[in-house]
Amino acid sequence: MLDALLSASVVDSLPAPPAAAADGETFRVTAPATGEWEGHEDQIAVLTAGSWQFVGPQEGMSIFDRQAATLVHYSSGWESAVEPSAPTSGTSVDAEARQMLNDLVEALRVTGIFARPA
Repeated sequence: MLDALLSASVVDSLPAPPAAAADGETFRVTAPATGEWEGHEDQIAVLTAGSWQFVGPQEGMSIFDRQAATLVHYSSGWESAVEPSAPTSGTSVDAEARQMLNDLVEALRVTGIFARPA
């Protein structure tokens, strides 16, 4: 269990156990959870000796979802940063560039790089 959690990554984020999982594989349980994972939304599921074990997320926890190829961060719920749109040419370039920078700062804040404003 410790080895699985120290990797700080999950195979995928799913609402139900996959049909074929290997011992030691980890998954982030999404809503609405079903089957053996029912009632374990937001937790990390680890297959150990053929049985699912669950670990609750902690504030500030970050894991890498290998299937989505993205970092997810827990802060009262799992969040991932959304890539901001790049500004395009035209008369509003300055406003678009400012918005893109604001979006970039917010994306970094979501992943826990910056503290949330008080």
